[in-house]
Amino acid sequence: MDVKCITYTLTDVYSCFDPDTPKSAFHPLLEAAARWPQAVVVLDHVQILFPKEDEGKDYALVKQLVDALEDLSCSKFPRLVLVCTTSSIDSMDPFVRVKFEDEIYLGLPSYDERGAALQTVLHRFPAHLPLNPREVAELTASCGGYTHAQLLACLRDGLLGTAFEEAPPASATDPHVVTARALQHIMSSRQLRLPSTGTVEIPHVALDDVIGLEEVKAKLQEVVVWPHKYRQHFAAMHIRSSSGILLYGVPGTGKTMLAKAVATELSANFITVHIADLIHGEVGESEQTLAELFRIARSNTPCIVFMDELQAMFTTRGTDNPHESKLVSQLFLEMDIAATVEGVVVLGATNLPDMLDPSLLSAGRMDVHLHVPPPSAHDREVLLRWLLEAKLQQQGNAELLAEVPKVAASTHLFTGADLATLCNAAALNAFHRQQQQGPVTVLQVHVADLQHALQTIRPSVTQAMVD
Repeated sequence: MDVKCITYTLTDVYSCFDPDTPKSAFHPLLEAAARWPQAVVVLDHVQILFPKEDEGKDYALVKQLVDALEDLSCSKFPRLVLVCTTSSIDSMDPFVRVKFEDEIYLGLPSYDERGAALQTVLHRFPAHLPLNPREVAELTASCGGYTHAQLLACLRDGLLGTAFEEAPPASATDPHVVTARALQHIMSSRQLRLPSTGTVEIPHVALDDVIGLEEVKAKLQEVVVWPHKYRQHFAAMHIRSSSGILLYGVPGTGKTMLAKAVATELSANFITVHIADLIHGEVGESEQTLAELFRIARSNTPCIVFMDELQAMFTTRGTDNPHESKLVSQLFLEMDIAATVEGVVVLGATNLPDMLDPSLLSAGRMDVHLHVPPPSAHDREVLLRWLLEAKLQQQGNAELLAEVPKVAASTHLFTGADLATLCNAAALNAFHRQQQQGPVTVLQVHVADLQHALQTIRPSVTQAMVD
């Protein structure tokens, strides 16, 4: 079919528009396109022409668009189709929006679609992008959340030979060949941001990197990792995998790190959403933001959606706030849909599980509840040793490391975050002490520095909170 595609910009519309002349904005553009046997007329960024807010809205322009749409529907332009695009449908005037016959949502490309886009470019430049199938699969998994344009931009940067200190784009043997490592570096250097929701990322934290919490890690392997790694076996045995898991425990125990580690195990995209991202002043905007978040997750599988501080919004029903009730209902709807989509898992975190709506914790939603406790004495010792050796570079400080078991025993109720604060305070004490003696070249933390920090740093939780 020979169809002409004609794209008009906002400038084209305004150059024709005269508020005192009916049908001056869109009809000249449609009449010009009608000279072709068949044509599709594309108008980009329509939300700028017709914003939701009254300020800046031109009602004469709205009237002329409505007239143009009516003429199209009445077959005055029988061989034309008008397609308007927007990147923010919720910013568009709802009166104008309902005048269009159809809406098509174009989400982020899925894993298979990203792979197909990469393969298309690789086939065009086989000499400059000689990637094997394993490297293509790794690149495809690592660029979750990218649009097609962003994917092409990364490949373009590689082909143009963009230099990076850590990963030069050219191979050592041929300066015109782009390596997979260079493309990985380009992609990881780009910060992706989802509008009004959170970030899409591929975490690099393995479950083995999480110190302690062996029972919790084993359960996460069982209910999240195995069903996705061995989906064929689970399907053959009709084992239902959980699409919602609640991590609960006092703050600072590593719930966020566990969620990222699960995403790493699955090579999954990771979307973090904070409750503050869902709170908007306009009625209905919070629900729209939540729906958009889950649409992105469904089009970007495998995907972990991590919702922190659930108790701040999704409390026990019966609230007098209709805004909260609608948001809770929207979350239930999205989780019910997510349960039918392979590759979307919702991980929630809270330090007050008793405040959550019981319906949120029912079967088919967040039906797996895992307690993340403060570290045990043994785990505190391992974590302290790691903080002092890896973070503060005290590997050869035998006297300090010998003190670790005593410090671990005396830090009951300290969370992992508290222990990190303790070691940071000890390092600051050491820096102040050494600075008084002269320029600091190598930081040397003494036992006295750590003991002094113990006198000032207190655990952030109480026994009552743990109980």
